[in-house]
Amino acid sequence: MASSVNNFVILDQTLIMFDVEQVENASQTITIRRHPDCRVPVCWRLLTNGPTRYMVAPNGGIINNSNPLQIRIELLENKYDPRHIMHIQAIEAREIKDFQVLWAALPDPSQIQKITLELSTTVLSLDRAVALGEEAALSKSASLTDMLSASNLMGEARLKELQQIHACIEADTERIKSDCEEMERLKAALIQKVDEQRAMVQALQKQLEKAEETSQRLQKEEADANDVEVQEKPRFMSCVCS
Repeated sequence: MASSVNNFVILDQTLIMFDVEQVENASQTITIRRHPDCRVPVCWRLLTNGPTRYMVAPNGGIINNSNPLQIRIELLENKYDPRHIMHIQAIEAREIKDFQVLWAALPDPSQIQKITLELSTTVLSLDRAVALGEEAALSKSASLTDMLSASNLMGEARLKELQQIHACIEADTERIKSDCEEMERLKAALIQKVDEQRAMVQALQKQLEKAEETSQRLQKEEADANDVEVQEKPRFMSCVCS
């Protein structure tokens, strides 16, 4: 049976980062698979409030095993809108084989797993990474030693103050941990985009070289054809009558 918390599917990533600076439509591929604890067929679909701006293939289906399935999300005309949201829903497929029929039956919301995807662009993610770095640098400016030495409290008041400082330190530690995880996600996504850009540049370079070779070949063929035409052109001799 499915797990009690409705963990039907898992994704390899939830950050969708579009490189809107490229010529072609930006796209991102994610991988979905059935949750290891799930032993029943699973029906899933991808939803967004901007359906005309994205091409998703596939946008839903039924998963009967644990094999990974790739989902390609393409941003049409590279027109990114920060107001757009996107998420994946999953439910138990039961005995019905048509996933559209399953969703048309309006399943109980409490039985639906929902995974929200974070939409961004390469530029926005770079700005986010810089902001996180600056925030981390600012957090180092406050010295814990200075905070402790600046206090003049004694006894129970001092103990309460230390407890508050301890709570602040724990909160800061969790925030720093979260920021580090965020930066690692951004780093991996940016590295992937750099690799994609490099591959695109290499492909364009090959296309350019091929186009230049074709152009040179056509120019040579045209020149050879002109030479043949000149050689085969009949020559008329002028006749002078006395």
